[in-house]
Amino acid sequence: MTETMSNDPMLPAALTNRFEVTHLLGTGSHADVWRAEDGTRRRPVALKVFHALDDHTTNAMLDILKRAGKLAHPHIVRILESGMADGQVYVAMRYVSGGTLRDRIVGDLRVPLREAIGIARDVAAAIDFGRRYGVVHGAIKPENILLEGSRALVSDFGLGSVLPWTDAFDRNDDIAALGSLLYEMLTGAPPATPFPPGLAVHAGSVDAPAREQTLVAVIPHAMMALIAESLDPVSAARVWTPREFAEALGDGRLPIGGRRGAHTAPAAA
Repeated sequence: MTETMSNDPMLPAALTNRFEVTHLLGTGSHADVWRAEDGTRRRPVALKVFHALDDHTTNAMLDILKRAGKLAHPHIVRILESGMADGQVYVAMRYVSGGTLRDRIVGDLRVPLREAIGIARDVAAAIDFGRRYGVVHGAIKPENILLEGSRALVSDFGLGSVLPWTDAFDRNDDIAALGSLLYEMLTGAPPATPFPPGLAVHAGSVDAPAREQTLVAVIPHAMMALIAESLDPVSAARVWTPREFAEALGDGRLPIGGRRGAHTAPAAA
C-alpha cells in the first residue's frame, strides 16, 4: 500500500481532502509539485502548488491557467483543473511518468541527433498550438519538457508571462528557447550568453572558445545556422516561427543560413 502524505504541512488542507498525495516530485523557487491520486476520478495527477503570490499575480495566474486548460494537444501536458486552495494557487495536470528532459540530459550527457530533432519538433508544435490560442509559453527549458516513450510533452504553458520574478519576454523568446533547447540536447550544455558569433558561421571558427568548438563539433553546419539565428540577441532578427522551425527539422534537411538561405543540406545521417 502506498504511503500518503496527506498531513504534510506544506499542502493546503483543502487539497489533501481532494487528492491522495503520495510523494514530492520536485520543488522550485515558485512552486512545489506532488505526485497524487485524484480521489474522485481515480487517476494519477501531478499536483503543483504555488508559493504565496500577491493579488495581482494570483489573478493573472488563475486567468492564464484557465486559458491554458483549454489547450488539448498531443505534445502539451493537459491541465485537468486549477484554482485556489486555502489562499494558494494550484493546478492538477496529467501525470507523465517518463521524467523530464533535464533528467535525460543529466543522465546521458547528450541526446542522439535524430531523437533531439524529434523532441525539438514536438516542442515547436506545442508552442505553435499555444500561440494560435493566444497562450505564449514563456519558460521553455528542459525542466518543463516531459518524456513519454518517444514523445515530448510541454508543461507550464503561459506561466512565464505572469510570474513576477521572471524576466520580461516577448513571443520571439520562445524561438530563442527552442534553439537553446536543441543546442543543449546535442552538446549537454546550454549555449554561452551571448551566443558566440563565430559559431553562427562555422563550428570550427577560431573566434569560438575552445570548449565551444569541441561541443559543437557534433552539430551539423546547417543546423548550427538554424540555432544561431534563433539565438540572435535582437528579438526581431529571430525570423523563424515555431512551425517553420519544426518544418526545417522535419525531413532532415535544413536551410543553410536559416530562412534567408538559398539552398539546403542534409542535417546528418
